[in-house]
Amino acid sequence: MRLRLFALLVSVFSCLPIAAQEYYIDLSKKEFSIAQRNFYISRIIDARANKQSIGFVQRYINNQRVYASFKNGLTKDIQDFMLRNMHQQQNLYPVAMKI
Repeated sequence: MRLRLFALLVSVFSCLPIAAQEYYIDLSKKEFSIAQRNFYISRIIDARANKQSIGFVQRYINNQRVYASFKNGLTKDIQDFMLRNMHQQQNLYPVAMKI
């Protein structure tokens, strides 16, 4: 009887999605450079229809699909990343990045 109950509980809980799982992309430790560039990213425009996530990643042993997003939002995190890695200089052309 206990074995059947245990098997039933395992099968029920393995079928239920774990609530509110999300994978956050962290760009704070990433570096990026372009040799001999003549531009900098002046602003980021988020033109996506669905701004809740940027897609899915597959995680865990069963390759469960989990929403992927940026912790502070796509616009803020990419803007911070670009400011840190592509410094704005007056002699370069400003470019807007539309996503």
